[in-house]
Amino acid sequence: MLGLFIRLVISAFVLMVVGFILPGFNVGGFVGALLAAIAIAILGYVANMIMGKGYISNMFMGKKKVRQRRGIIGFVIAVIVIYAAQFFVQAMSVTVLGAVLAAALIGVIDIFLPTTFG
Repeated sequence: MLGLFIRLVISAFVLMVVGFILPGFNVGGFVGALLAAIAIAILGYVANMIMGKGYISNMFMGKKKVRQRRGIIGFVIAVIVIYAAQFFVQAMSVTVLGAVLAAALIGVIDIFLPTTFG
């Protein structure tokens, strides 16, 4: 449980940094970033459940899943999740371009400061 809390706090700080750096992406303070991190985690979990069942991945990639295509589909899903999170968190506002830039920057940040452990 403590690990989940730490991941959410790290994710909230990452969202605050992304909101500071990027145009078109804004979270209102730490509480807004924490709520956005929770919303993104839940939406990402649902998206992964759907992807894990193969509905979307088979639709776009067919039965043969190529590694590069999984990365592209994962990026597109991240953009959709980030954009959709604003409809659940009042303190968050994101444009489509902001969601694209945020997904890219969060991906780069996650290389150096992963929010998933274990």
